[in-house]
Amino acid sequence: MCVHFIGLQEKTDKYTGGIYHKTQIDLTYNSNHMEGSRLTHDQTRYIFETNMIGVENEVLNVDDVIETANHFCCIDMIIDHAKMALTEKFIINPKGTSISKLSKAKKSFTVKWKKQNTQTTGYRLIYSMNSKFKTGNKYVMITSNKTTSKSIKKLKAKKKYYIRICTYKTVGGTKYYSGWSSVKSVTTK
Repeated sequence: MCVHFIGLQEKTDKYTGGIYHKTQIDLTYNSNHMEGSRLTHDQTRYIFETNMIGVENEVLNVDDVIETANHFCCIDMIIDHAKMALTEKFIINPKGTSISKLSKAKKSFTVKWKKQNTQTTGYRLIYSMNSKFKTGNKYVMITSNKTTSKSIKKLKAKKKYYIRICTYKTVGGTKYYSGWSSVKSVTTK
């Protein structure tokens, strides 16, 4: 029986003490220390086994604890997708953003969003008078990840528009997109 199948089965069964258990603790401890974590192997093991910190007379860096939890999730993802081909799409996963403010104006609106640098080349905005984005969609590409606002003009007066945004990363001429933000709406003047 292959090691991948055993690890996946132990993960599914929540089996402790086996290959999956050891892999999670050792890989997380080692990868954390490559990034400068100060957690010990025992502290890493304790967090994995109990999902708690369990500190007595010690001070732990919150970032180290959060990174440990993130590494556990990452290793789970690697185990879950171990048989998948390693492609750019698998590796490139731009982090999304969200709309922070909408301002209405005469036959226009301005949208502002949170800046996103993680694996991001730029942003893609969609707006429509249809709340489900089934018809009449208009797209706007923002080609710099430093840009955080855009004015949309030449719209209809006193109409409600629905807006959402995502990020993208361009690699070798191909764009890889994040998921869409939640939908916001604005009524023009």
